[in-house]
Amino acid sequence: MKVWGPDCPVVPVAVSSGSPEEIHAFLERNDVTGLPVWAVVEDDLKAWCGDRARAIPVTFLIDDAGCIRATAEGALDWAAPGAPAALRRLFAAMSA
Repeated sequence: MKVWGPDCPVVPVAVSSGSPEEIHAFLERNDVTGLPVWAVVEDDLKAWCGDRARAIPVTFLIDDAGCIRATAEGALDWAAPGAPAALRRLFAAMSA
């Protein structure tokens, strides 16, 4: 996760996944550390993002104004070769 740097914050949101302690324990077991974690009830997530969260997991790219600019449903391999460059191209297109 550190590959993204300060200009690309990552905030995992656990949807109807248990207590904050259970969520942190899960992330630690999977070597995901050093990130803030938000927990939300699924109905609240859907109230915020509408039909953009039809599947879980879901990834949102959110601009500086807090608007959802892009959505990807399903698991994504952020460690894949080319992933950082592809994400930076998306950010560039969002700000154009």
